Amino acid sequence: MTEVLANNRVNIDYLEKSHEVCGHALIQVSKQGENAIVIYGGSNRTITEDYVDRVLRDFGPDDMVLMQNEINGITYIARKCAERGVKIAFNPSPLDGSLLNEFPFELVSLLLINEIEGQGLTGKEEPLEILDVLLQKYPDTAVILTLGSRGAIYRDKAGIITHGTYEVRAVDTTAAGDTFTGFFLGCLSAGYSIPECLKKASAASALAVSRMGASSSIPTMDEVEQALLTLKYNPYKV
Repeated sequence: MTEVLANNRVNIDYLEKSHEVCGHALIQVSKQGENAIVIYGGSNRTITEDYVDRVLRDFGPDDMVLMQNEINGITYIARKCAERGVKIAFNPSPLDGSLLNEFPFELVSLLLINEIEGQGLTGKEEPLEILDVLLQKYPDTAVILTLGSRGAIYRDKAGIITHGTYEVRAVDTTAAGDTFTGFFLGCLSAGYSIPECLKKASAASALAVSRMGASSSIPTMDEVEQALLTLKYNPYKV
Protein backbone atom coordinates (compact mmCIF):
# COMPACT_ATOMS: atom_id res chain seq x y z
CA MET A 1 0.00 0.00 0.00
CA THR A 2 2.81 2.44 0.80
CA GLU A 3 4.30 1.73 -2.65
CA VAL A 4 0.96 2.39 -4.34
CA LEU A 5 0.63 5.69 -2.49
CA ALA A 6 4.21 6.76 -3.17
CA ASN A 7 3.95 5.82 -6.85
CA ASN A 8 0.91 8.09 -7.08
CA ARG A 9 2.85 10.97 -5.50
CA VAL A 10 0.99 10.88 -2.18
CA ASN A 11 2.99 12.25 0.75
CA ILE A 12 3.28 9.37 3.22
CA ASP A 13 5.27 11.23 5.90
CA TYR A 14 2.31 11.03 8.28
CA LEU A 15 1.55 7.36 7.69
CA GLU A 16 1.69 5.33 10.89
CA LYS A 17 1.88 1.54 10.97
CA SER A 18 -0.25 -0.44 13.41
CA HIS A 19 0.27 -3.90 14.89
CA GLU A 20 -3.38 -4.64 14.10
CA VAL A 21 -4.23 -6.42 10.84
CA CYS A 22 -5.17 -3.99 8.05
CA GLY A 23 -8.78 -3.02 7.62
CA HIS A 24 -10.39 -4.70 4.63
CA ALA A 25 -13.65 -4.95 2.78
CA LEU A 26 -15.59 -7.90 1.39
CA ILE A 27 -17.15 -6.49 -1.77
CA GLN A 28 -20.15 -8.11 -3.44
CA VAL A 29 -21.00 -6.95 -6.98
CA SER A 30 -24.26 -7.74 -8.78
CA LYS A 31 -24.62 -8.40 -12.51
CA GLN A 32 -25.88 -4.83 -12.83
CA GLY A 33 -22.62 -3.49 -11.34
CA GLU A 34 -24.13 -2.43 -8.00
CA ASN A 35 -22.23 -3.28 -4.82
CA ALA A 36 -22.73 -4.20 -1.18
CA ILE A 37 -19.73 -4.06 1.14
CA VAL A 38 -18.96 -5.75 4.47
CA ILE A 39 -16.18 -3.94 6.33
CA TYR A 40 -13.67 -5.17 8.91
CA GLY A 41 -12.17 -2.11 10.60
CA GLY A 42 -8.78 -3.50 11.65
CA SER A 43 -6.03 -0.91 11.84
CA ASN A 44 -8.43 1.73 10.53
CA ARG A 45 -10.02 1.64 13.98
CA THR A 46 -6.80 2.06 15.98
CA ILE A 47 -6.25 5.80 15.56
CA THR A 48 -5.22 7.45 18.83
CA GLU A 49 -5.78 11.02 19.99
CA ASP A 50 -2.00 11.42 20.31
CA TYR A 51 -1.57 10.48 16.64
CA VAL A 52 -4.28 12.95 15.61
CA ASP A 53 -2.62 15.73 17.60
CA ARG A 54 0.80 14.99 16.09
CA VAL A 55 -0.53 15.14 12.54
CA LEU A 56 -2.74 18.20 12.93
CA ARG A 57 -0.04 20.36 14.55
CA ASP A 58 1.43 20.87 11.06
CA PHE A 59 -1.84 22.09 9.51
CA GLY A 60 -4.07 25.15 9.75
CA PRO A 61 -6.64 27.42 8.07
CA ASP A 62 -5.23 26.90 4.56
CA ASP A 63 -5.79 23.14 4.78
CA MET A 64 -8.66 20.68 4.56
CA VAL A 65 -9.15 17.27 6.16
CA LEU A 66 -11.22 14.64 4.37
CA MET A 67 -12.92 12.12 6.65
CA GLN A 68 -15.45 9.32 6.47
CA ASN A 69 -16.85 6.82 8.96
CA GLU A 70 -14.56 3.81 8.46
CA ILE A 71 -12.08 5.09 11.05
CA ASN A 72 -12.47 5.69 14.77
CA GLY A 73 -12.12 9.02 16.56
CA ILE A 74 -13.81 11.16 13.92
CA THR A 75 -15.59 13.36 16.47
CA TYR A 76 -12.27 14.10 18.17
CA ILE A 77 -10.63 14.78 14.80
CA ALA A 78 -13.43 17.15 13.76
CA ARG A 79 -13.22 19.16 16.99
CA LYS A 80 -9.43 19.41 16.79
CA CYS A 81 -9.67 20.54 13.15
CA ALA A 82 -12.15 23.22 14.17
CA GLU A 83 -9.79 24.44 16.91
CA ARG A 84 -7.02 24.89 14.35
CA GLY A 85 -9.25 26.36 11.63
CA VAL A 86 -8.73 23.35 9.36
CA LYS A 87 -11.68 22.93 6.98
CA ILE A 88 -13.52 19.60 7.09
CA ALA A 89 -14.85 17.63 4.13
CA PHE A 90 -16.94 14.73 5.36
CA ASN A 91 -18.47 11.67 3.71
CA PRO A 92 -20.65 10.00 6.41
CA SER A 93 -20.22 6.50 5.05
CA PRO A 94 -21.11 4.02 6.38
CA LEU A 95 -23.97 5.85 8.08
CA ASP A 96 -24.85 4.48 11.52
CA GLY A 97 -26.68 5.45 14.71
CA SER A 98 -23.63 6.53 16.68
CA LEU A 99 -22.64 8.91 13.89
CA LEU A 100 -26.07 10.53 13.88
CA ASN A 101 -26.05 10.93 17.66
CA GLU A 102 -22.47 12.06 18.25
CA PHE A 103 -20.81 13.67 15.22
CA PRO A 104 -20.69 17.52 15.10
CA PHE A 105 -22.01 18.04 11.58
CA GLU A 106 -22.16 21.79 12.20
CA LEU A 107 -18.34 21.89 11.96
CA VAL A 108 -18.28 20.48 8.42
CA SER A 109 -17.40 22.80 5.53
CA LEU A 110 -18.31 20.36 2.75
CA LEU A 111 -20.64 17.38 3.18
CA LEU A 112 -20.54 14.74 0.43
CA ILE A 113 -23.44 12.27 0.47
CA ASN A 114 -25.41 9.93 -1.77
CA GLU A 115 -29.20 9.52 -1.80
CA ILE A 116 -29.28 6.82 0.87
CA GLU A 117 -27.09 8.85 3.21
CA GLY A 118 -29.20 11.93 2.51
CA GLN A 119 -32.34 10.03 3.48
CA GLY A 120 -30.66 8.76 6.65
CA LEU A 121 -29.61 12.27 7.69
CA THR A 122 -32.90 14.02 6.96
CA GLY A 123 -35.73 11.47 6.69
CA LYS A 124 -36.54 12.91 3.25
CA GLU A 125 -36.43 11.16 -0.13
CA GLU A 126 -36.63 13.95 -2.70
CA PRO A 127 -33.20 15.47 -3.47
CA LEU A 128 -34.26 19.10 -3.07
CA GLU A 129 -36.01 18.32 0.22
CA ILE A 130 -32.87 16.58 1.49
CA LEU A 131 -30.82 19.65 0.61
CA ASP A 132 -33.35 22.05 2.12
CA VAL A 133 -33.30 20.23 5.46
CA LEU A 134 -29.49 20.11 5.55
CA LEU A 135 -29.18 23.79 4.68
CA GLN A 136 -31.63 24.68 7.45
CA LYS A 137 -29.69 22.58 9.97
CA TYR A 138 -26.21 23.57 8.83
CA PRO A 139 -26.37 26.93 6.97
CA ASP A 140 -22.58 27.27 6.75
CA THR A 141 -22.08 23.82 5.21
CA ALA A 142 -21.93 23.22 1.45
CA VAL A 143 -23.46 19.90 0.37
CA ILE A 144 -22.84 17.67 -2.63
CA LEU A 145 -25.60 15.14 -3.20
CA THR A 146 -24.75 12.42 -5.73
CA LEU A 147 -27.71 10.76 -7.45
CA GLY A 148 -26.20 7.89 -9.43
CA SER A 149 -27.40 7.87 -13.03
CA ARG A 150 -29.24 11.19 -12.52
CA GLY A 151 -26.15 13.24 -11.76
CA ALA A 152 -25.13 15.41 -8.80
CA ILE A 153 -26.21 18.60 -7.04
CA TYR A 154 -24.01 21.13 -5.23
CA ARG A 155 -25.86 23.33 -2.73
CA ASP A 156 -24.74 26.10 -0.43
CA LYS A 157 -26.43 29.23 0.90
CA ALA A 158 -25.57 31.04 -2.34
CA GLY A 159 -27.55 28.64 -4.54
CA ILE A 160 -27.64 25.35 -6.44
CA ILE A 161 -25.42 23.95 -9.21
CA THR A 162 -26.31 20.68 -10.97
CA HIS A 163 -24.34 18.35 -13.22
CA GLY A 164 -25.38 15.33 -15.24
CA THR A 165 -23.57 12.09 -16.01
CA TYR A 166 -21.34 10.57 -18.66
CA GLU A 167 -22.46 7.50 -20.53
CA VAL A 168 -20.43 4.34 -19.85
CA ARG A 169 -21.16 0.66 -19.36
CA ALA A 170 -21.27 0.06 -15.60
CA VAL A 171 -19.11 -2.91 -14.58
CA ASP A 172 -18.44 -2.24 -10.89
CA THR A 173 -19.65 0.76 -8.88
CA THR A 174 -17.12 0.14 -6.08
CA ALA A 175 -15.07 3.30 -5.39
CA ALA A 176 -17.30 5.49 -7.58
CA GLY A 177 -18.11 7.80 -4.66
CA ASP A 178 -14.51 7.84 -3.45
CA THR A 179 -13.33 8.73 -6.95
CA PHE A 180 -15.86 11.54 -7.23
CA THR A 181 -14.83 12.90 -3.83
CA GLY A 182 -11.12 12.75 -4.55
CA PHE A 183 -11.37 14.44 -7.92
CA PHE A 184 -13.77 17.10 -6.67
CA LEU A 185 -11.50 18.06 -3.76
CA GLY A 186 -8.38 17.82 -5.92
CA CYS A 187 -9.89 20.20 -8.46
CA LEU A 188 -11.19 22.51 -5.73
CA SER A 189 -7.70 22.67 -4.21
CA ALA A 190 -6.29 23.49 -7.65
CA GLY A 191 -8.59 26.51 -7.92
CA TYR A 192 -11.19 25.24 -10.37
CA SER A 193 -14.75 26.60 -10.25
CA ILE A 194 -17.51 24.45 -8.71
CA PRO A 195 -19.03 23.59 -12.14
CA GLU A 196 -15.61 22.51 -13.43
CA CYS A 197 -14.97 20.45 -10.28
CA LEU A 198 -18.32 18.70 -10.77
CA LYS A 199 -17.52 18.05 -14.42
CA LYS A 200 -14.14 16.44 -13.81
CA ALA A 201 -15.32 14.49 -10.76
CA SER A 202 -18.33 13.14 -12.65
CA ALA A 203 -16.20 12.03 -15.59
CA ALA A 204 -13.67 10.39 -13.27
CA SER A 205 -16.44 8.54 -11.45
CA ALA A 206 -17.88 7.34 -14.76
CA LEU A 207 -14.51 5.92 -15.79
CA ALA A 208 -14.19 4.19 -12.41
CA VAL A 209 -17.53 2.37 -12.72
CA SER A 210 -16.53 1.14 -16.18
CA ARG A 211 -13.64 -0.81 -14.61
CA MET A 212 -13.43 -3.64 -12.09
CA GLY A 213 -11.88 -3.07 -8.68
CA ALA A 214 -11.59 -0.31 -6.11
CA SER A 215 -8.37 1.75 -6.05
CA SER A 216 -7.25 0.08 -9.28
CA SER A 217 -10.31 1.50 -11.10
CA ILE A 218 -9.52 5.14 -10.30
CA PRO A 219 -8.36 7.03 -13.42
CA THR A 220 -5.60 9.61 -13.71
CA MET A 221 -6.36 13.25 -14.49
CA ASP A 222 -4.89 12.75 -17.98
CA GLU A 223 -7.37 9.91 -18.57
CA VAL A 224 -10.22 12.12 -17.41
CA GLU A 225 -9.19 14.98 -19.69
CA GLN A 226 -8.99 12.62 -22.67
CA ALA A 227 -12.32 10.98 -21.84
CA LEU A 228 -14.09 14.34 -21.65
CA LEU A 229 -13.33 14.79 -25.35
CA THR A 230 -15.35 11.72 -26.32
CA LEU A 231 -17.75 10.70 -23.52
CA LYS A 232 -21.42 11.35 -24.18
CA TYR A 233 -22.88 13.75 -21.63
CA ASN A 234 -26.38 13.25 -20.24
CA PRO A 235 -27.78 16.43 -18.63
CA TYR A 236 -28.98 16.40 -15.03
CA LYS A 237 -32.41 14.78 -14.65
CA VAL A 238 -34.83 16.65 -12.40
